[in-house]
Amino acid sequence: MSIVLLCALAVTVASAAWAEKVRVRAGIRDDYGRIVFSWNSPVGYKSSLKGGAFTISFARPIEATYGPVTRSLKKFVKSATPGEDGRSVVFALSGDFDAYSYDSGSAIIVEIAQKEGGVPGAPPGPKKSATKDTAAKESAAPKQPAVQVRIGQHPKYTRLVFDWPRKVPYTFKQDGGIATVTFARSARINLKSLVSKPPRFVGGARAKSEADSVTVTLSVPATSTVKHFLAGSKIVLDIGQPSGSEKVEKLPPPQETKKAEAKKAEPKQARAPQKTTEKKTDAQETTQKAIKTAAKPATKSAETKTVQTTPGAPPGAPKALKPGPTQAEPSGPIAGPATGKTQTAASQVKTAAAGTQPPTPLTPPSATPSATPSASPGTAPATLAPKPLLPNAAPPPLPPTASQVSAVVSTEDNIVSLRFDWSEPVGAAVFNRAGFLWVAFDKPTAIDIDKLLVAGNEVLKGIEQMGTTEATVLRMSTAPGINVGLRRDGLAWLLDFHKNPVGVATALAVKAQPDSPVGARLFVPVTEPGKPIAITDPEVGDNLVIVPVIPLNHGIDLEYTYPQLRFLPTAQGLVIQPRADDIRVRPLRQGVEITSGNELLISAVSAEAEANRSLASMKPLSRVLDLEKWEVKNFNSIIDRKHELLAAITEAKGANLEPARLNLSRFYFANGFFVEALAVLQEVARDRKEIEQDPEYRVLRGVAQFMMGRYGEATADLTLDKLNLIDEAAFWRAAVLAGSGDLANTAGELRRTGQIIRPYPKAMKMPLGVLVTRSALEIGDIKQARRYLEILRLDDLTMEEALQLDLLEGKVMELTGDFEGAIGKWEKVKQGHHRPSSAEATVQRMELLLKLGRSTRKEAIKDLEGLRYAWRGAEFEFTLLRRLGGLYLEEGNYREGLERLRQAATHFRTHQDAPQVTQKMSDAFSDLFLNDKADTLAPVTAIGIYDEFKELTPAGAQGDEMIRKLADRLVGVDLLGRASALLASQVRFRLKGLDRARVGTQLALVHILAQEYAPALKVMAETAVPNMPEKLLAQRRHIRAKALLGGDQRDQTVELLKDDKSQDAELLRTELFWSSRQWPKAAASLRKLMAFYGAKAGAPLNDKQSSTVLSYAIAMGLSGNDRGLNRARVDFINAMDKTKLKDPFRLIVSPDSLGLIDPKDVSFRVKEVEKFQTFMAAYRERLRKQNLSELVPGLAPKGAEKPELKKPDATKPDTMKPGAAKKDAKKPAGKTPAKPTKKPAKAAPQA
Repeated sequence: MSIVLLCALAVTVASAAWAEKVRVRAGIRDDYGRIVFSWNSPVGYKSSLKGGAFTISFARPIEATYGPVTRSLKKFVKSATPGEDGRSVVFALSGDFDAYSYDSGSAIIVEIAQKEGGVPGAPPGPKKSATKDTAAKESAAPKQPAVQVRIGQHPKYTRLVFDWPRKVPYTFKQDGGIATVTFARSARINLKSLVSKPPRFVGGARAKSEADSVTVTLSVPATSTVKHFLAGSKIVLDIGQPSGSEKVEKLPPPQETKKAEAKKAEPKQARAPQKTTEKKTDAQETTQKAIKTAAKPATKSAETKTVQTTPGAPPGAPKALKPGPTQAEPSGPIAGPATGKTQTAASQVKTAAAGTQPPTPLTPPSATPSATPSASPGTAPATLAPKPLLPNAAPPPLPPTASQVSAVVSTEDNIVSLRFDWSEPVGAAVFNRAGFLWVAFDKPTAIDIDKLLVAGNEVLKGIEQMGTTEATVLRMSTAPGINVGLRRDGLAWLLDFHKNPVGVATALAVKAQPDSPVGARLFVPVTEPGKPIAITDPEVGDNLVIVPVIPLNHGIDLEYTYPQLRFLPTAQGLVIQPRADDIRVRPLRQGVEITSGNELLISAVSAEAEANRSLASMKPLSRVLDLEKWEVKNFNSIIDRKHELLAAITEAKGANLEPARLNLSRFYFANGFFVEALAVLQEVARDRKEIEQDPEYRVLRGVAQFMMGRYGEATADLTLDKLNLIDEAAFWRAAVLAGSGDLANTAGELRRTGQIIRPYPKAMKMPLGVLVTRSALEIGDIKQARRYLEILRLDDLTMEEALQLDLLEGKVMELTGDFEGAIGKWEKVKQGHHRPSSAEATVQRMELLLKLGRSTRKEAIKDLEGLRYAWRGAEFEFTLLRRLGGLYLEEGNYREGLERLRQAATHFRTHQDAPQVTQKMSDAFSDLFLNDKADTLAPVTAIGIYDEFKELTPAGAQGDEMIRKLADRLVGVDLLGRASALLASQVRFRLKGLDRARVGTQLALVHILAQEYAPALKVMAETAVPNMPEKLLAQRRHIRAKALLGGDQRDQTVELLKDDKSQDAELLRTELFWSSRQWPKAAASLRKLMAFYGAKAGAPLNDKQSSTVLSYAIAMGLSGNDRGLNRARVDFINAMDKTKLKDPFRLIVSPDSLGLIDPKDVSFRVKEVEKFQTFMAAYRERLRKQNLSELVPGLAPKGAEKPELKKPDATKPDTMKPGAAKKDAKKPAGKTPAKPTKKPAKAAPQA
């Protein structure tokens, strides 16, 4: 009995120790509850809802606390009871709720929500009986689930999440500003949040339910890109920030949309397909039947030669491989529908010239298998395999979301190019099989095959579009010896047909993972895999699964054979040949997963075996060094070995001395003592100079120089005619260039000869392996980089060495799309103690987070600033300062940005990219002060930046314009002293002739604004030149008159203006006469100003006109001209009564006041009124609407507009939102511009 209890106790303890601790979180989201099981790694699970209890069982034992669930979800959950098996938990629901579960990475998520039509909190119980009619309706129409739509607004996109209770296939289409998503299940989509208050980038939404689907139509900006993907059972749409206008048009009415779609689809279909009424209710049964068809080779039947009867028909029908124009084809009846009737071809194929032998056309069997619709990336692992094709006479139509793609052929330099222009990112697959070239895209479209054949006659002998409605698959027959190269141009795919050999630039690796969390699987890492395409090869008679991918030139370079499937070599994408009934292909975000419904028969491959396989495929390279036998593995034995070699040198005589010394140098070299090795080599050369012509000697000495950082001496040693045909020497020459910073131009050679390092001692292999791996990454050769990393990890690594490899492995992960893995690697390296790697990992991590939008420029700047003193010198610091400068400029912090760039250009002035940094500084400086970017800065900040970096001011007209713009800005905020200093320097040192006169006029005006009349007169005298334009002469005359008047030189002012009849001259005379109390003359001048301003008797008056009329009345009254004053009363009393100057005017012109006006009393009574607009007041008004430069004729460009300038707020930072000043510049100064008034015929134009 005790033994049994002891065993039971042992089992219990073992079971408890084996259970995995899992964190369980719970919370309420909107109107549903959520429970999250956070496992350490992905886990299998099952769930069920029965009798008001939700049970979830896991594939592994679980140890968890469920208190947070019952506390946080009282509304939904009464209790949580762990199962006796240690792998499950039962949640008792507190009402008639619905519950479902899904996985997200290593987390299992349970969501509990109110059933549609249920009563919150109602206990579960038997349903009420219904009438027969109602029951019949319910049985005929399955209940539609309710799907909520959640909205998330982000800086660069708006996210919509459709919360489906379980995974549902869907299709997506975007046509300009209309985005349509169709779910393959009927449901009630709750669009209330989208319709009542649409988020940014969404103009409207509506949903339409069918018997077995529901379609949601959204109105989005026409230039937005909408991304879509699955997250568990959720379907996510990310509506990106538009590249153009953010305006969103309203959704068109459904009727118009339906009519437009029907009209658009009309010419595409020759006949309406027959609807299939029979439906399968058991999805698993359908899947298994389909995959059994895929595994069995298709049987060939009698072949019938056919031609396409309707040009441009959809690609759903299996077309015969069309011959080129040289092929003769009989005209007449062709195969008709399955009823056995015949029909006449709508068009006939012209016969070619006699004597030509066309290639034999390939026709598919009369009943070959077709492709089943494949799952979208991220959906449940669907079994992908062909099912029987429809007969030729009944082609399946294109789905409504089929893209319209233009395919064209061009010929240049004896290369025929086939171009497929797509409107969205599309994956591609290209491979050769049984003498045919296959091209597949994971989006459906109709291709004009006739057009392609005519254009590519010499190369393309036949093209067949295969029968699939989910993708575009072409099979081509080409001329002998023709190969195809692949390239991209934006969203377009281009196939180049030529006779040059081609290969896979980046070979995809097939990883055998027998112990993965989801069970045994094969995994092919690749970013952005497309939807699998199931198709039948009519030539071989078997079935294939094609997986297109978006990354260019990513394919399978070798054939991989497994018991249940085979990978075929490809130039692009993946092709899988199933050999069993239950093979499943599933595209994931980071690659393609192949599993089996039962068990995939694979075994693990060790890292060493994989590395040896990779190395075995490399070509042998020529060498001169043999270092393996000189490396001492045990460090304690190094001294003993050294003493042996030294003793051999001591005993050596004559001709034996040199070999003994060379052996010692090889020993030093192989064990990392490069200084000692170099010293011994120099002694050998001192005794016999001819040894320097020996290839091994030169490589030993050159490599020792390189390992010591002496790149110049290393280059000289490795430059020898005898070394030109030796691969090892070529490798080291490339390594020297790469070490000096020229990695881009040496990456190809390092990639070719990189296997040289394989037998090298560890002391050399590690730094060289890192260099070669970097070179492979430089040219995007991920496969080669992985090979080197695998080789390097076979050795025992120190902590610092492991961190260097982790740094590079993070870069590989980034290039393959594993962003989370890359960030994790770099965070590990960042925390390590290898300072160079830590600094570089910080930079790499920051750049990736910035690219993913998960970090801001400010955070990136903070990270990089922290590295400025962490690792100094060489390429790293130069690149760091350059990047920092760029980030500061992008952030609008021009001073810090220019300062970092200046540090890079100054401290590294011999760097090959230093001139580019200097040019970037000049461009940023010019952009700041020439393109109005300085308007976003406080004026004091702008002038401070100019003073600090004024050496960047460009010479010539651009520099002059820059100074004038800055002066305009300073005058606009009354910083007149700084503005006059800038303009004075320009007048004194930069300008001559007429331009000097114009800027001198500008400077004099600034002096007058500052009431500095003597400097203004001096500038006018110094900048006068002969033959000035009349407008400029007039303006200079007025400015000089104002300076004379300001200096109380009244007689000279009157003399200067005696022949000037312009408005500005009249303003100056009025100011002169008023200030000197010459009232009759002042009244006469004001009368003329009234005419200039358009003030007429009986007409309404604006502010300027009414002020001038009042001033005129005052002057008339003070001059004692009662008759004139009475006339002014008659002419203007009614109009003045409607202005704010009504009371002062009535006081002056009242009959009781005639002859009794006291000048002191008048001045006091109308003191608050602006009696008339003075000359400088007129200029200040113009400055509110124009820049200072625009006031001088011929100085500012036409059409220039002045931004609305405001004085800086000391409480706000210098920087503002970019573009704010430009936006304000387009607004008029006032709310509503005054209506133009008719001027007298003789009135002079305003200055």
